[in-house]
Amino acid sequence: MIGYDGYHRVRGSKISLLVERHGRPIACVIVPANVHDATVYESTLAACQIPRPRGRSITRPREILADAAYDTKAIRYRNRRRGIKTMIPINRRKRKKSRKGRRYRFDPVRYTLRGAAERCFSWLKSYRKLAPRYERLERSW
Repeated sequence: MIGYDGYHRVRGSKISLLVERHGRPIACVIVPANVHDATVYESTLAACQIPRPRGRSITRPREILADAAYDTKAIRYRNRRRGIKTMIPINRRKRKKSRKGRRYRFDPVRYTLRGAAERCFSWLKSYRKLAPRYERLERSW
């Protein structure tokens, strides 16, 4: 699970997390560092298991707040077909000119709840063993 970055000459792994609103991880997928976030989205969503007090656990979240790296037509389309509300800011680096048609749903005030995911990432990276990636196998996580 180690990816090689040819430019910086660094080997590493990337953590793809699905976090609930209070900052607790729900799903975790470890991939090589040279894999784009959008390609790991489906496997992270498939690993989602939201526990409930009684009965089966929920395998599909109601809403997803993601960063601009996940701004692809495929992700938006799949979420719409599954009934998942998607709040992803438009990735300005991919847009060459303004788009016509209906605008994507985005609420800046609601998007601030994504800070829980960022806090979870900073909490994970505070552990000395995880920060420099001493552990490289997925079973070690």
